[in-house]
Amino acid sequence: MISPLNLHCLPGPDTNTKQAAVQSTDRRYQLMLAEVAEVGWPLAWSNDVYIHDRRRLSEYPDEPMMWILRDTGSSLVPVRCFNQHERRDYMRLVHYYSGYCQLNFFADEDPGTHPRFYLVTVNRLDQLTWEQAQQRFTQLTN
Repeated sequence: MISPLNLHCLPGPDTNTKQAAVQSTDRRYQLMLAEVAEVGWPLAWSNDVYIHDRRRLSEYPDEPMMWILRDTGSSLVPVRCFNQHERRDYMRLVHYYSGYCQLNFFADEDPGTHPRFYLVTVNRLDQLTWEQAQQRFTQLTN
């Protein structure tokens, strides 16, 4: 187990929500918080990480998850999809945040501000390209 972080090293206001987040014993979540502290995101909508992502991890214990970290929030979805529609939706979400989608085009902006994609597993947090992230949604459960 990695040691919990000091809440003052995480982005966003120091609230009870953030305090509860740093006290989480979920290893996956602690890996995510360490990355948040290093990257300094999200600068806005930080409760995406401190409330929503934490809850989402509890809904999918031990399941691999795809995490999209942005300067304005984050998204966390399971890698294993229940059906083709869910798989397509998650692949579209990744494409939307890739910066190459017509609806969210930012390929000419500073690459340091582009969203980051991660595969979150029990023991690791691996940064992926958006193309690699899309490829992770290929196995469907029965």
